[in-house]
Amino acid sequence: MTRLILLCLLIPFSLMSGCADPGPITSDYGPMSEDPGDGENAPQGDNLYRYELEFPAMGVTFKFTGYADDEEVAKTAFDAARKRIDEIESAITSYNPDSEAMRLTASAPHSDPVPVSNDLWAMLRYSDRHFLNSHGTFDPTIGKVIDLWRRARQERILPRNDRIADALNSSGMDNVQLGNKEAYILVEGMKLDFGGLGKGYAADQAVQVLRSNGVKYCLVDASGDIRCTDAAPGRQSWRVEMNTGMEIKTQTLSLVNMAVATSGDINQFVNIDGERYSHIIDPRTGMAITGSRAVTVLAQDAITADALASSVAVLGQSDGFAMIEQWPDVEARMVWQDEQGRVMVKLSSGFPRPPKEDEPSDD
Repeated sequence: MTRLILLCLLIPFSLMSGCADPGPITSDYGPMSEDPGDGENAPQGDNLYRYELEFPAMGVTFKFTGYADDEEVAKTAFDAARKRIDEIESAITSYNPDSEAMRLTASAPHSDPVPVSNDLWAMLRYSDRHFLNSHGTFDPTIGKVIDLWRRARQERILPRNDRIADALNSSGMDNVQLGNKEAYILVEGMKLDFGGLGKGYAADQAVQVLRSNGVKYCLVDASGDIRCTDAAPGRQSWRVEMNTGMEIKTQTLSLVNMAVATSGDINQFVNIDGERYSHIIDPRTGMAITGSRAVTVLAQDAITADALASSVAVLGQSDGFAMIEQWPDVEARMVWQDEQGRVMVKLSSGFPRPPKEDEPSDD
């Protein structure tokens, strides 16, 4: 996933991607600024202060930024939101054989429906709907295919075609049947991998918990999958700077009560026999996409932005943007390199255009 940089109150931080090793847990429960005389950093509105918490979860680094009356309110809300993320991870992770998702597939095939938790049910229900709407380019049942390509990037050896075929034979959302908070899997050997929407779902849920615990104005950054509320009093928006790694210039997005996610392969790819293979997999073929590209999606919630960014990356600019135009309140931007190595950019009809150099910014 591409780097994004949050510019909240002109205090930047990096939104790392993929499955990089997270650093130690750090927290910053304190006043928004060490210089209360600076109008840019002074307490907002009714004496609200900015608080932050950074911690590892889901194999990446999460960061909460929120505004509260005092430290105790912020700490209580942050602790509750972090606990909520831990609950989600314990249900859907593919790295723990005892997670609910792994236990569900390990017991397949099922002759009777298996009751599932609210979180796993939400993941499966959304996946089923998006599988159909994305023409099969989003499919969390290809966990075994993902494992093959993860090993390929480590060993720099392409997966064998017969192993990809075997992995695909035990995948497919059409082999997952859903009832009322029940599911049953029709094939043996399936592995669920919710890496394409799990962090977005967690960000959405964390924002709900923060708001319900008194942090009305907040932003949750799940290492590049971002969900934010309304901006704090005195601010017009949250500002996020896009940096794809392929462009010299960056673009700043102004976000209010929405989400953004970027899917790309700047940091996760492998060159084998002169071909560049991404970590992004086409579920229809089991093959990694080739070339370099990054897709940024704006949506009303992070789970949608997360999933659609992956699908557009797989579909490519023509089919991908045709799909985006069918989704309400969703916009996308793709950056890629053509065969001559030139950086190309395409935006959906409503994606914010960067200001011209002779136009003033809204800072």
